[in-house]
Amino acid sequence: MLTPTSEPEVSMAHRNARLTVYARRLLIARVVGEGRPVAHVVKELGCARATGYQWLARWRAEGDVGLVDRPSVAHRLPHRTPAAVEARVFQLLIVCRLGPAGWHRCWTCPVAPSPLKPP
Repeated sequence: MLTPTSEPEVSMAHRNARLTVYARRLLIARVVGEGRPVAHVVKELGCARATGYQWLARWRAEGDVGLVDRPSVAHRLPHRTPAAVEARVFQLLIVCRLGPAGWHRCWTCPVAPSPLKPP
């Protein structure tokens, strides 16, 4: 039977989180260990049913490691500026001391007009 660990939680949850790592383990212990319905357990813990099923699915897929908070960082950036363009911008900013208004004089590709100024 699963039981939540008695260790004190080291990290703080963000302010909008309804379940800490301890509460997630408690959810798993009550649903899997005691065989109780997810809907009843999440009502006791004060979170949405979908959240309970999310944590249950993550625990089933990854084990206890899946109950830990993950950073909210993008895994990939499909529209990221190419490294060559980024290097050229830094060169214009640092070496040439040009801001966005002066880039069009040194840039080989067309620069989009500023959204703040009418064309």
